[in-house]
Amino acid sequence: LDTFNDYARKQNEPWRVELLARALALESVNPGVLGQRGLWFIGTIDEKSFHAFAAILDIAVNADGSYIIPDHETYLKRTIPTCILGPGFELLGNILFHINDLGLFGDLKLSQKHFPANELFTASYGTRSFSAITKQELNFRGVILTNLGNTIAKLYEPKENNLGSEIYDKFLNELRIRTLEIIEDI
Repeated sequence: LDTFNDYARKQNEPWRVELLARALALESVNPGVLGQRGLWFIGTIDEKSFHAFAAILDIAVNADGSYIIPDHETYLKRTIPTCILGPGFELLGNILFHINDLGLFGDLKLSQKHFPANELFTASYGTRSFSAITKQELNFRGVILTNLGNTIAKLYEPKENNLGSEIYDKFLNELRIRTLEIIEDI
């Protein structure tokens, strides 16, 4: 709370004030969820980088509570419709390059997200979601958020768009074919 108060007393931009307000609300419900690193990140990130991360969240699938962009290489030259950064920054590849050093997502070539076999698996995008039982273990490569990335993602409400819907549909279709017994698809 002391760290939060220190940041809150400073002259902050409107977008950062909103982030700090969300952080305080989250901390009041679940103390310690942000931690010092999360608060430091909110206090030091520049606006352009935050909006770049927000654009990534706008197309990411929420898989069991973690945001991922599976098979991201397919979409590197695609424009993220909700990106407000202007020319040269609307392509996923450019956005990833711009914020690669912030520690919000893992290594794009090596990172994997693992889900065990015979367990409940849920995924969502916007208002759509599905629940399934994994027939075999699942391993995903792509843009996979780190603990810091997932923590900061809790402070942002992603905006649905066509590219995100396309990524979600492809993800769901590939999983249906390979490894899931769908229980519910909303």
